Amino acid sequence: MATPSKKPFTWSYTNLNSFETCPKRYYLTKIAKAVADPPSEDMNWGRTVHKALEDRIKRKTPLPTGMEKWEPITATIEQWGTQHKTERQLAITEGFQPTGWFEKDVWARAVLDISFVPKDQDGLAVLDYKTGKKDPASEQLKLFAAFSFIHEVDIDKVKTGFVWLKEPPKSRYTVESYHRSDTLHIWGEFLPRIKRMREAYDTDEWPAKPSGLCRAWCPCTGCEHNGRRG
Repeated sequence: MATPSKKPFTWSYTNLNSFETCPKRYYLTKIAKAVADPPSEDMNWGRTVHKALEDRIKRKTPLPTGMEKWEPITATIEQWGTQHKTERQLAITEGFQPTGWFEKDVWARAVLDISFVPKDQDGLAVLDYKTGKKDPASEQLKLFAAFSFIHEVDIDKVKTGFVWLKEPPKSRYTVESYHRSDTLHIWGEFLPRIKRMREAYDTDEWPAKPSGLCRAWCPCTGCEHNGRRG
């Protein structure tokens, strides 16, 4: 496969996951853009919810009809700390330095749904809203911490968490804490995965990875595995 108008390699957690699910689908939908991959109803709903929660925290806009049940969540987040920032865009270079979102040296990007300084002034807190089914995997939280340590050189602790909006209050949060000393370990986990993605990008080798998703959830209808169980 020849990658059209190749741009410098960049990645995000979402793109890395998409690549690992199926390199061929990732190439066709995100790199070559030869196959349309429109957002699902669930994805569109998630974006609507994120925007409503952002407006509630940032502009004090009341939550719209059907989302009022999440007012206690936003009120609690406001009580937990100060200096709240919503939809914060963090970008870093391959040398693990902070950079601008659209700068030429950008290597990786992450968006923090909301971050704030805890009331005890101990580091930084980062939360990510989730509108889907609760998932025990929390590796994304590690990246939130790693990106934050690069952009916030004066902090040594980051508390990260998912807010599972569909869950009852007692099981709504997945929270983890990281110290700056954890940074090397975090990148040690991710760099081999990023290397495989980079190699596919450099060599233009994007093999199909059959799975149960091929049966009904893949837009790449021209793939030999499309429609199969995997």
